[in-house]
Amino acid sequence: DLHSFPTRRSSDLRTYVAIAEFEVYAELATAREFRTGVFVGAKGMKMPYRLFIPENYDSLHSIPAVVFYHDSGQRGMDNIRQLGTIKGEGATVWALPENRRKNPCIVIAPQIAHPKLWRDKDVMAANEELLAMLGERYPKMDKNRIYGTGIGLGAEGLCNMAVKNKFVDRKSVV
Repeated sequence: DLHSFPTRRSSDLRTYVAIAEFEVYAELATAREFRTGVFVGAKGMKMPYRLFIPENYDSLHSIPAVVFYHDSGQRGMDNIRQLGTIKGEGATVWALPENRRKNPCIVIAPQIAHPKLWRDKDVMAANEELLAMLGERYPKMDKNRIYGTGIGLGAEGLCNMAVKNKFVDRKSVV
C-alpha cells in the first residue's frame, strides 16, 4: 500500500521500494512457471488458459485446484494478462513458492476475449468443458476441491456460475 510507506527517512523508503521490487520479481518468476494452452469448446469458443502444476504433483495422492477468474482489464487473447502479475493479486499468488509449500494446488487461469463476460452462456459452457478436460488430463486433481476466486468481473462471473448451479456440485468454496 503506497499510502502506508514510511516518509520520515529516505532509507526507509529505499527499503520499501526494494521489498516491492522483490515481490514483483517473485511474481514474474512464478508466472514463467505457468504452462500455456488454448482450449476450444464444443461450440468452437476459444479460451486461452494458463496452468500451474506443482513440482511435487507426481508424489501427491490428490491435489486441489484453484481457478482464478480475471477482471475486465485482463480480457483478450494474449494468454498473459489474466495471470494478474505486478499487482499482488491473481493466479500467480497461489503459485508463489511460500504458498505452494503450505498449500500445494493446481492453478488454472482461463482468459476470455473482449467483450465477453464470465456469465455468458458460451463462456460458462467452455469453462465447464475446460475444467473437465483438465480433470481428465490430471487425474490427481480432486474434483471435490476446486476453489474459485476472482476479482471484479471475474468475481461477478463466479457468483453467477454458482447461482446458476453450473459449478455448485464441483466448487468447494466460492
